[in-house]
Amino acid sequence: MLEPTRGQPADPLDTRTPGWLDLIVQWAALGVVAVGVIGLPLLLVGLFKEYLVLPGAAVVWLALVFLRRGARAAASGRVSWTTHAIGAAAVLVAIADFLVNAKESTQHLLVDGDPAVYGMTGKWIAEHGTLNIPIHQAWFGNDQTINYMTNGFFLRPDGHHLYPQFFHLLPALLAVGDWFGGTGGLLHLEMAIGAFALLAVFAFATRLMPPIWALAAMVTLSLTLPQLFFSRDTFSEIPSQFLVFAGLAMLCDATKDRCARPGVYGFLAGLTLGASTMARIDAFVYLAPVLVAVVAVALVAARSDPRRRALARVAVTTGVGFGVTGVIGLADAVFGSPAYADSVTSQLIAVGALTALVIVVGALVLARPAVGDFATRLGGFLPRLAASAGGLVVVVLAFAWFVRPRVQTTHETGVLDVAATIANLQKNENAPIDPTRHYNEMTVRWLGWYIGPIALALAILGLGYLTYRVLRGRDLHLLPFLLLAGVVSAIYIYDPGIVPVQYWASRRFVPVTFPALLLLAFFLLARVFEAARSGSRPAALRWTGGVVVVALGVVTLATPVVLLTGHVRLVRAYVPVRDVVNRLCAALQPSDTVLLVGAGAQTNGFVQTIETYCGNAAAVAGTNTETPDIVRMANAAAASGHRLVLISSQQQPVDDSGKPLGLTLGVTVDSVVFKTEALSLTHRPDAVFPVQLPVFLAPAPLR
Repeated sequence: MLEPTRGQPADPLDTRTPGWLDLIVQWAALGVVAVGVIGLPLLLVGLFKEYLVLPGAAVVWLALVFLRRGARAAASGRVSWTTHAIGAAAVLVAIADFLVNAKESTQHLLVDGDPAVYGMTGKWIAEHGTLNIPIHQAWFGNDQTINYMTNGFFLRPDGHHLYPQFFHLLPALLAVGDWFGGTGGLLHLEMAIGAFALLAVFAFATRLMPPIWALAAMVTLSLTLPQLFFSRDTFSEIPSQFLVFAGLAMLCDATKDRCARPGVYGFLAGLTLGASTMARIDAFVYLAPVLVAVVAVALVAARSDPRRRALARVAVTTGVGFGVTGVIGLADAVFGSPAYADSVTSQLIAVGALTALVIVVGALVLARPAVGDFATRLGGFLPRLAASAGGLVVVVLAFAWFVRPRVQTTHETGVLDVAATIANLQKNENAPIDPTRHYNEMTVRWLGWYIGPIALALAILGLGYLTYRVLRGRDLHLLPFLLLAGVVSAIYIYDPGIVPVQYWASRRFVPVTFPALLLLAFFLLARVFEAARSGSRPAALRWTGGVVVVALGVVTLATPVVLLTGHVRLVRAYVPVRDVVNRLCAALQPSDTVLLVGAGAQTNGFVQTIETYCGNAAAVAGTNTETPDIVRMANAAAASGHRLVLISSQQQPVDDSGKPLGLTLGVTVDSVVFKTEALSLTHRPDAVFPVQLPVFLAPAPLR
């Protein structure tokens, strides 16, 4: 990485990505970073307000855009009109992806899982600007049998407030969407992020392969079932995917030979990649391989003083960028979601230590030529291992695909909290009943379910080939991608650490693995196609080789379409729950307090929905709540100037033992059937699960 001589223009950056497309992707990514950097600290102090967040984020975004412009000003290059046309096609694909997914978006307002927690948190933040959700025990007579905590919401130590689980970058973005578009804007923001994520994958792919192959990889990804499924609901995996690949493209450019001001670009790349830690707890794991890769590039490629200094600057500034956004993510965990912070402590310590190592090693490379000399000798030794390392990668993944499922049966006692679900699915799929089964040995097969066996085989070969090339000293700027894809995929292939039901479990592979596998598959095809067309072989043989490679590419591209049109169906889930919520809120008076009753009632997932969308205090009856308790709560509410209203999906609610509570809820608010994809264990989901959602309401009796 040679810096331009003072007074002379820098060489253009060797890239086949249209500059305007890079601009779109990176400006959008820096906008997300700006919202996180400004919004999350304000959120933690309860000041996430439009008049503070929007101007503050705009100032930070403009500053980051100015930095990017300075880093890229001397690095703009010319691309052909065909490349511009392919870039325009990629934008059209992203727009089509947004429109289709927006039309098919969910209405996940029943809090029964992570997406609804994110969505409900975003709505609460938009209207209240804080993570603290007050609970009003006095309005319920300080009853000790009821529960204010529901899925994804926990009690603060003060005993008077709840807080939402998870990291809060996505809810902050959803809040901004709600400011501009109301509930519709909130529910459709994920689709917009998904479209930008596809563009980010395309932009990075053009660093790997010719644009036409990059476009094929992007289209294939857009048609895979997990990408579609998780883009249509408020999952944090899609924003993480966007930030990871936008950041990788920046880092790739920062470590290339002719990037202007690589240290600045490394800082922006670090900020963007590090911002994923504000969205997901496992994103802290992503940072380690990227940091190791940047240090390795700085050491192994240090063959001249100017290059050593430039790469060392990239290492240091990338670590600093990681540190800025990582610290904000850490603060969000510790203060915004303390129950979550306990589960990430060891990872945070490791990432912090590694960041310090990056800075120390970078300083050594800058200050001590002997370190660079050692790196040069090491760089001369690694090519000898290239073929063996690449072959080992292929062998290990082939073993995990074909042999591991036959020789290992994994169990996990922690899955017992969903034992009944696991057992029912096993019964439906004619599998042996064992609620402790965790199916970790099938993870590589999961990948094949969604991208197809041909794409998976090509991806494994592509990973081995890229490993060979990088160790041979070629494409060193792709080392961060190689280590990130390899390490993250290996971790989740070994143990995804999630309830093994599909599509749910496939979410582990959405931010990195699915995109990386498809990029590696098309990378290999592009290389083989290039080799088939060149050389001194007869023209007929070159044409035959080219046709075979293109045919493989077409099959790989078509496989997700075949999966979509086979026995697999994606439905517009949780529709029309939004209408149910609107009618439910209309049936309540502003002074009403709400108690959700009935053992196992589906309406219990509306506790936080009622708090957030209707503005009424709500709680759910506990296992020991009996009719006299409800009467006492109704009297306490009346004494406070409120009316206690009972809501249930049972017109005559019963307690956990099946005993009737002696109440009849006479008002039918709604009775709808919404659909979700059915869960599965041993194959792709191939059915639709209808859910009946009756909603009954009545004022609680007074005495």
